[in-house]
Amino acid sequence: MGEHTRVGTILPKTECKKALTKTTEHRTQPIKEINEDIILQILDSKKCPKKDLQDACLALGVSSEGSIADLTNRLQELLNFKDVYSKLFVKLQKAGDGVLHFSCMHGVVYHVNFLFWMESARDHCDGLLSFKRFPTCYISDVAGQVARHTNNRTNQLFFKLHDGRLCSPTQDNTNKAKTKELQAEMDRVKQLRCPLPQQPEANAERMSAKHPVTGTSERFSLYDRFHQKNQKRQEEKLRSLNICSTLRKEINSAVAEQFDRELASARYSLCQMTETHFKQTLRVLIELHNNINTQLKSEMETLCNAPLSLGLSGMLGLQPAGNLINRHGNAPIQYGELCLHQK
Repeated sequence: MGEHTRVGTILPKTECKKALTKTTEHRTQPIKEINEDIILQILDSKKCPKKDLQDACLALGVSSEGSIADLTNRLQELLNFKDVYSKLFVKLQKAGDGVLHFSCMHGVVYHVNFLFWMESARDHCDGLLSFKRFPTCYISDVAGQVARHTNNRTNQLFFKLHDGRLCSPTQDNTNKAKTKELQAEMDRVKQLRCPLPQQPEANAERMSAKHPVTGTSERFSLYDRFHQKNQKRQEEKLRSLNICSTLRKEINSAVAEQFDRELASARYSLCQMTETHFKQTLRVLIELHNNINTQLKSEMETLCNAPLSLGLSGMLGLQPAGNLINRHGNAPIQYGELCLHQK
């Protein structure tokens, strides 16, 4: 993460907690015997009960705490050891690993996290807590899980309004969302096109501080357009971009998939590299991808027929970057360069 957008030199990464083992637990009832067929059936099932996953974890001697994704990660990680399950090592294809990246609505990558286990809401939360200025809207394919996990880690302070939904999860709103009659406007999104961002509040708490661009401390966790129709819980439909016409028109929620398509062309070469070479090569690819800022600046200078300067806010200006002033005063602008982010 760049120095202007990160909260400090040390960023949170709690991925190791996904596979932490627990001390022996005392149970009154004996655990049923777990064989290869049962474990394969549990992992292949799309709607496996959480109790079955917990029983399988306890039978194998690992922790049974956490979400369904955490329990699945522990089982898949155990099955990769040949000395434990030699047959399953051949049958089961290793899942997990990869790269989690956060991009703005223009496609610029701000945050990269190299994963050792399968992606979960914990990784998204680590990325969100790494920002100096928290994004107003966070768009991902696991928006509900991200909102619950992040609120649990921050004492319900991160997504305070309606648990990150666009409106209150009442029965009336859910019925209207089901029939596509619900509309929730966000005037603060239109502020993304304002001339200059606001000056950050002095001595403001990080969780309650207002975003310098949108001017609000409210934060939302929403689904991208590819996953907003797959939610079975009625209240999760209130995280859809279709509810807010401004978000639907202004934001391209497919920038992450577009960047993944760029990386797919080099997937074979990247998978053959060592860990050090893989990370360094990926950083170079991201730097080349983020060159879209330089291209945009060159195009705007051609249209304006004048040199432009790039301030810390990430906005272009005709005057030098050091002379940019706040629209509410004369103080220089100092803050991170981020607006809206997604996975």
